[in-house]
Amino acid sequence: MNEPTPQTDLEEHFKTLGIPAVELGRLQAPDGVHAALLVPDTARIGRGWSRRAGLAGGRLFTPGGGTGRSFTLAGAHSEISMALFPVDLGEHLLQRADQLSTQDRFRIAAYIRAYFGSLARIVDCKGEEAREARTDLAQAAGHEGSIIDDRAALDAALAAANWRPTHDMLKRLGIADAWLRDELLNLIAPHRTLPRGVAVFFLRERAASLGLGDAARAAIQSGGFEILAETALSPDGAKDLRKSTRGGNWGQGPFPVSGGPPTHLFFALDVFPQAPDAQTRARHPLLDNGRTLAVKERIRTALLDKIPPSQRFNPVHSTDSSDEAAIIAGEILGDPALDQLEKTVADRLAQVAQYMDGWDAVAPAGDSFAYLRGGGVLRKLYRPHLADRAAAACALHRGMGSSGTIWGQVLEGSRAAGYVDFTDPGTGFHLRADCNAPSALAAIEHLRRAVQDAETAEWQIDERTLFDSLLYWAESPAPVIIGAEGERRTGGLTGGMSDAQWRAVTGMPRRLFLKGTPAHRWFWRQAVHPGRTWAARGSRAARRELSRLLRLLLR
Repeated sequence: MNEPTPQTDLEEHFKTLGIPAVELGRLQAPDGVHAALLVPDTARIGRGWSRRAGLAGGRLFTPGGGTGRSFTLAGAHSEISMALFPVDLGEHLLQRADQLSTQDRFRIAAYIRAYFGSLARIVDCKGEEAREARTDLAQAAGHEGSIIDDRAALDAALAAANWRPTHDMLKRLGIADAWLRDELLNLIAPHRTLPRGVAVFFLRERAASLGLGDAARAAIQSGGFEILAETALSPDGAKDLRKSTRGGNWGQGPFPVSGGPPTHLFFALDVFPQAPDAQTRARHPLLDNGRTLAVKERIRTALLDKIPPSQRFNPVHSTDSSDEAAIIAGEILGDPALDQLEKTVADRLAQVAQYMDGWDAVAPAGDSFAYLRGGGVLRKLYRPHLADRAAAACALHRGMGSSGTIWGQVLEGSRAAGYVDFTDPGTGFHLRADCNAPSALAAIEHLRRAVQDAETAEWQIDERTLFDSLLYWAESPAPVIIGAEGERRTGGLTGGMSDAQWRAVTGMPRRLFLKGTPAHRWFWRQAVHPGRTWAARGSRAARRELSRLLRLLLR
């Protein structure tokens, strides 16, 4: 039963080409025989391979699930793809491609039946498998022949041999498989859960070797997550986590270079989680907090900024849901540390709930705070780990109010609770929570006047404060700025923000904002800044932009 079996004719065919291969099964279709095979990620196999192998058609899969060699869900979930096997299992099968036993052959067939329903589904072809051959294989492996029709029994046998897919892979397969979703996943559901907003960010080996850990940590924190715990993995720990967590199967994905296995984990909390939009949910149906994906992209951008395109890699992975995060925390941290993590999360959420109860959210929360309304008051509630910023913001606004600028009146501020209350300017007051486009020119001009007035009153505003004021500005007939993030007496603007950040928020360079004339700023915003962005969007966008500029100049 554990003795090596002869290789199949298909495996022999690829062996002559110098490529190890494992046949996953074959079926008879009206146009001939179709088959599925597992081959290495590095295998170079041209089109027409199935015809040259004497097949009517077939599918190739790899341990990493590279482009075109992964399993894809059908219908509305066609954007979701994954490797057929957990990476360690796929690699192990290929290492023993010429030594597979009857037990191995049975487990391959059982795996496909238990977790994918049928071979026809992975081959993507309507056809029939030889039932008698499958029954004989089960009996040769020491099982009853009827096991081939019992998915639960197959799963039990595979789990005993450590062949069950990772939990996150089963969750994705369960999207389109009622038995997996309603029966198996309920049976193996984790005993402990964490609230929505908890996520785990995995720093991968190549990023850690380049010393990018601090940059990753800063990107997580700047995205509004509080890091509650972090841990470096031992080589054995990294190997185990690579087996138990899908992580895109830790391959190179769409990047030129592989990022390697996970080596450092950040357990983080977002107290203001946001439901993903419809477009994001179509691509990531298990995602329970849209901000997790946004921060993962922010980390990638920060870490790859100075990496040449030909050497870029995927430096980070993240969990999709708090349930997935709870499983990872249980595996890595152990019960005592998980108990402390649960307590910290509960304390943070209770603190936020205390000051949100009875208030209505004005807009999606930003990276540092959320705006709330209630009883004629506009409340600026900071994230708990940034609560001490409230005192500086309160003092800054009171000082600016005394200088004669148009600011909301400060009613109350609490450093301990982390909030500042202002008089509510009314329903015509629209807050901006994201930096998707430059702030309105009117708001920028108003902020410049406010900065000048504040400096006259000896209130020094640093660049971080100004930048965040632009991000969280309020637009009304006379623009009102409420939202300075804090006050550091550094003697004015010190150049702490990058030019790219300045252009994203103001639509102009820093120097032009500070020293330029209103005409210079108007021209840059109306012509130069749009021209920097439409050029990369193709000729149609260019024609539209030129037409807009002509209409503007002919007024």
